[in-house]
Amino acid sequence: MDRRRDLRGANLADADLIGVNLSAARLSRAKFPRANLHLTNLSEANLAGADLRRARLLETNLAATDLHDANLSKANLAEANLAEANLAEATLARANLTRANVHRVFAHRSDTDLTGAILDKAILDKAILDGANLTGTKRDPAQSPVWPNGLTLPTTHGTPQADG
Repeated sequence: MDRRRDLRGANLADADLIGVNLSAARLSRAKFPRANLHLTNLSEANLAGADLRRARLLETNLAATDLHDANLSKANLAEANLAEANLAEATLARANLTRANVHRVFAHRSDTDLTGAILDKAILDKAILDGANLTGTKRDPAQSPVWPNGLTLPTTHGTPQADG
């Protein structure tokens, strides 16, 4: 691992990191509240326990990223790629996941919090959300009337709802 990519615990609050390549970086417990990470490559990065509250992650590549126990409350993840990301015990309360790729995302038996998240046109096929809290999660029925095949919905927590 390149030492320049070891930013564990770094404070990057309000940072402007548009288009930066941080793939495979060590960013566990880093603080990114309100940071602008638009078009940033964070694929395969370790963001376990990171603070990404209100971060702007539009069109960001988070494929195969470890977001275990990360706080993404109110983050804007519109059009982000979260394919095969680990969201176990992550908080995405009121996050915007409009048109995000959540293909094969892992949040199984995990207390992952998606309360009030916006999932309009999100790609959710084969996502494992069993155990996740989807209370008040919103999808526009005119844009995405059904939950896709292969999606494992929670069996113990809240239920998703359609706007309208």
